[in-house]
Amino acid sequence: MPEPSPSEWLSVSEWQARTGMPLAPGAPVKSVEIWRCVFAVGYSSVTAETWTYHAVYVSRTPLKGAPSWCTEGFIFNSNPNDELEPVVDIARHPYLPAIVYAYSTHSWASNLPPNSITIRQVSVVNGETLHLSGLLPYFLFDGDIYRRGGAALESVALDAFGTLTVTGQKSGAFDGEVGSGPYFTATYAGFLFDPAPGPVPSSVVAHE
Repeated sequence: MPEPSPSEWLSVSEWQARTGMPLAPGAPVKSVEIWRCVFAVGYSSVTAETWTYHAVYVSRTPLKGAPSWCTEGFIFNSNPNDELEPVVDIARHPYLPAIVYAYSTHSWASNLPPNSITIRQVSVVNGETLHLSGLLPYFLFDGDIYRRGGAALESVALDAFGTLTVTGQKSGAFDGEVGSGPYFTATYAGFLFDPAPGPVPSSVVAHE
């Protein structure tokens, strides 16, 4: 079944036409406003054949006086294994028209914890993915055998320098992590201006 790219603003009817799946966007979890244009992140339940999963979305809604590029639309991230409700958050730059959103994804096995965090910066104008990153911790056994850990999102934030901060809970350890404890703070220095499309954290600090 064809999936629409997550890098374009679509109407609900356009998404349904491309996937053949019914979709009713749920209530947004959090929103930010840029130049009279509101961007909100949330998720929807999608029924596909014999299972139901969740599609994370970002919506764009114009207010009175919004720029001409701010038309109503959605970006959907479809994850067929996400049977549990995801955790989502969104942040905007304090001055520039830039947004970053993130979400925890879940294993198909409902008794397992969230196992990774996806972070995406998209163009507020055309929906193009500008930066894409992920956070996934591992356990190390016998010195050289890696097992997948788990990470659950709590929040994302952007500062005036374009630095992104991601906080959450984890099991296992991230590459280059310092400190110890079940919580973490990952920092991407200059995330918005990184020339690489897939930035990696400049630091990850674990703490109690």
